Amino acid sequence: MEQLIQIKVICSSISLFSSTIVALLFLSNPKLRTPTFRLVLQLQIADSLFALASIINSSDENHGLCLFQAFLVNYSRESSIIWIGIFAYNMCVTIVDNQELPGILKFYVIAIGIPFILSAYPFAWDSYGLNYSMCWLLPNSIALMVVDYLVLCIGVLFYIIYFYLKIYNFLYKVAEMKSNKLFLYPLSFLLTQIWTMIDIFQKYDESSGYSFKEVAIAFVSLQGFINSLVYGLTPQVLEILKSFCYSSNQIDKQQLQIANQQNTDLSRQQSFLMPIGFDTQTSSDTNVQIDRFNQQLIIAVKQQQEL
Repeated sequence: MEQLIQIKVICSSISLFSSTIVALLFLSNPKLRTPTFRLVLQLQIADSLFALASIINSSDENHGLCLFQAFLVNYSRESSIIWIGIFAYNMCVTIVDNQELPGILKFYVIAIGIPFILSAYPFAWDSYGLNYSMCWLLPNSIALMVVDYLVLCIGVLFYIIYFYLKIYNFLYKVAEMKSNKLFLYPLSFLLTQIWTMIDIFQKYDESSGYSFKEVAIAFVSLQGFINSLVYGLTPQVLEILKSFCYSSNQIDKQQLQIANQQNTDLSRQQSFLMPIGFDTQTSSDTNVQIDRFNQQLIIAVKQQQEL
């Protein structure tokens, strides 16, 4: 048990640090304050809350703190899952349907309201308590785990797979472009959640092995770190980090200023193409690809309107 707690605290601290860095970069750099990155910010906030809740050390003797940790763990984790689904939906609407980013207020209601409800009703069954290395739903609350977590997790997984396949097919057929990073989104989600899902299927049976518990705790605690790499480490963020590392080089500063000026001319499709792996500022070949994509996109939209 002590080893599990150490793994949880170390991995959660890494996640908290990485998620906080991405959030601070957003708040301190105006060029990152795009509709796309606002969704990434909400995901990082949820992951930060989850990492902070996981670091809390509680036990049955400190029941009040244990209940607080259980509620915050459940709420922040489910909020992160829903924001991942919202990100996939908005990316599909922006790239495939060529529409303005939908109003984000309704997504706040969904990403805050649903996790709050799902995290509040277990109190009625007194189902929160110590679950191995941290407080969450009690190990014998299998039905609540299935309804409260497993259904949501599997639903969002199929949801995002559908949208990313739709985006990939659109880019390949319409614009003759490929982005392998599209597959990282569902892969990272599966990597962080699959261990808990398997654990629920096994009904938290001790026969699953202690080493499996270590792997499960490690990956779920690294959720914020993995999401910050996949969602937060965009070409814009890399340029900002590069400017910090080479701040003494005036040439790099001038290049960054030119890149910042070019950002103001990006279309809404490009604002989503940047996170999925197309850097429109570092490669002339990619610029040609983006221009060709925009031209073919206009043709595709006109064809859709004529149908």
